[in-house]
Order: sequence, then C-alpha cells, then structure tokens
Amino acid sequence: MQINTLSDDYSVSPQIEVSDVPSIMQAGFKSVICNRPDQENPEPRQIEAIKAAVEAAGMEFAENVFDPSSFGPDKIERQAELLAQLAKPRLCLLRLGQSLQHCLGLCPSRAHRDRYHFGRHHPSRVSIGPSAATAGDAGA
Repeated sequence: MQINTLSDDYSVSPQIEVSDVPSIMQAGFKSVICNRPDQENPEPRQIEAIKAAVEAAGMEFAENVFDPSSFGPDKIERQAELLAQLAKPRLCLLRLGQSLQHCLGLCPSRAHRDRYHFGRHHPSRVSIGPSAATAGDAGA
C-alpha cells in the first residue's frame, strides 16, 4: 500500500486491501474516505469490504465516489464537507492522488485550498502494511 502525504492530517492512497487496515490504524489514521468506484476494483477491494474492515477497526468511513464522468461541483463540495467532518488524520482512496489534489483545489473554501497548499506542496510517499510489496500494482 502506497500512501502519499498531502498534509499532516490528510493523505491519499490508490487503494488498500482489507489486510492493510490494521497498519492504517497503527499509522494513526482516524478515518478513511473512499473516492474509487467499485468497478475499478476486484471484489475484495470494493467499498463494502473496505468499509466493514475500517469500521471494525474503530475508524470512521465515508464515501464520495467519482470518476471522470461523474466528477463535478457536487463531488467537490461533498469532499470539502467530509474533510470538515471526519476525524483527523484522514486517508483518502483514489486511483490518482493528483485528481484528489485537483478536487480539493477546486473546493469553494479558500481555507481548504490554503490549508493543503495546492500548487506549492510536493507530497511525500511511504509504503506500509501487508500489501506494500505489491504497491506498484495498486492503481491497476
């Protein structure tokens, strides 16, 4: 599992396995936001499986699923709402972290844009958990 850190309380990952959830919790994450549509993932990586594992571990879970055909102002606003509501730090699941950076950069709140330093921050990357060895195929 590859994690790209965008700020102290916000990171993104292309995808996780159920077996990654204990490592995510140990890394200190308090919530997970899924932005990946189920059709991008095999069944063990689909929303219900990940949600069940995340909630069983005592973390919060939310979804705001989008792809290029469904991305729009409503998804941007929902992402901003989730960022304001969910416990920090948060891990967001999205095939391409740059897409989420773009989504947040379009958030209507200047505070969200400024907080995450869009256009001025280069995310750091770490691999943790059981699927770290296969992180290269996580976006496939």
